[in-house]
Amino acid sequence: MEKINIPKKEDISNIDNSRRFESVREEVFDYQLQYVEKLYSGEFKQKIEKDKDIGDLVMDFSYLKRVIYDECLKRIPNFEKMKKDKIDQIIGYTTGVISRQINDSYLKDKKQWKYNIKEISLENLNKIGPEINKLPEKSGPSAGLIHFNVKGYEELEKFGISDMDDCLEIHFEELYKQKEKDSNLKSIFSGDSLSILASKIVDEYPQVKAITANSWLVDSPIGKRIGFIVSGRKEQVSGNEGFWGQFIDENE
Repeated sequence: MEKINIPKKEDISNIDNSRRFESVREEVFDYQLQYVEKLYSGEFKQKIEKDKDIGDLVMDFSYLKRVIYDECLKRIPNFEKMKKDKIDQIIGYTTGVISRQINDSYLKDKKQWKYNIKEISLENLNKIGPEINKLPEKSGPSAGLIHFNVKGYEELEKFGISDMDDCLEIHFEELYKQKEKDSNLKSIFSGDSLSILASKIVDEYPQVKAITANSWLVDSPIGKRIGFIVSGRKEQVSGNEGFWGQFIDENE
């Protein structure tokens, strides 16, 4: 099987963390599009639905769909006061139009189509209007580097935990953002995050029956070191930005 070509990296050692991340993010998007091309051509032995065109696959296997969602929210007036189904209708329509135009671009020119995606997306997003909103910041309690929320899980019944029991779901903000606040951070084990979380559970959330995470990290050496057990796997994850994030390290 032919490998996905990896573009030559530029020297970005002197770029600040946020700009470096955006540069890498664009590079990863190129990998995603290469993956989509090879998937669509049948080069990868992965089953896809027969009626899927390449625009559909871009939405399924890259993080463009998530980017479109966020960019729509920036442009929809008073979206905080709108009903969710109305917001979903606007975003769904815009996503569908962009998907169809990406497919048309591919059929027209299979060498140039990737370079047209940004223009196609911006043109349709700007039809909603200019950027007038800031995206809602993730809120909720935290313990050092670890953010968390308390919720129930149906899929943990095999461990004796019902959907009526409270579980504490943890997630991590991107390390580059954390390092902008504290340059001494090296990894998620830096500082006292885990011990702070343990103390919070004992003092503030004693009813919690399990600590959960929805991440590839659960099945990694880091997850095993923390003590996670894999409770299930998702079949379709490559459209999630977190999936592609596993191929990025601190220096890339």
